[in-house]
Amino acid sequence: MIMIKIITLVCSLFFVINLDAQVTISTNDFEILDNTTWKGSLTYIDYQSAKPTDVATTMQIRITDMTIEQDVQYVWEPDKNVKSRTKVKKNGRFLGNQKVVSKIVKDDGSMQIITMAIGKDDGKKPFFPMRNRY
Repeated sequence: MIMIKIITLVCSLFFVINLDAQVTISTNDFEILDNTTWKGSLTYIDYQSAKPTDVATTMQIRITDMTIEQDVQYVWEPDKNVKSRTKVKKNGRFLGNQKVVSKIVKDDGSMQIITMAIGKDDGKKPFFPMRNRY
């Protein structure tokens, strides 16, 4: 009886892992953003207070074959401005080094993509996995 439970558990875990691995994206998902400018605020969790902090931001976005190019300007911290290129990798399962964990097309036609990674921010390890919503 215990062996059947173990086999069932292993099979269930294998099934769940395979379901998660099938979430994929392509640069076509970001095509609507090609050659656009976005103004708004980005939110991050402040390490000191553990509270959300908004940063006024302007961003220009370009889409190429397998790359999303971003030119980001932080309104109040221009010394932190950055240009980046992020590639869709591993057959669409990764956006840069971040694993795609969810892709949902909403009723209004918009799309929500959530990625996740363990990494560093400003040279420091975060207290929790980073999750990004696009």
